[in-house]
Amino acid sequence: MIVCVCHSVSDSSIRTAAAMGASHEDIVRSTGAGSSCGCCADFVASIVEKEGGCRGSPCPGCPRKPTGH
Repeated sequence: MIVCVCHSVSDSSIRTAAAMGASHEDIVRSTGAGSSCGCCADFVASIVEKEGGCRGSPCPGCPRKPTGH
């Protein structure tokens, strides 16, 4: 489903990014979701909060472990 019509961003792309450890700010910066008209901003934030990766240090071998760090 398209969450952000302004930037054609789907809920699955937001969920995937959040599960991989992207913060709300990272997702807004990379997709533009929630940055134009603002209608989807609260929904984007709720997806990130619900689907967000682990807090703190991930378990060894965790598929949600952020890469590149």
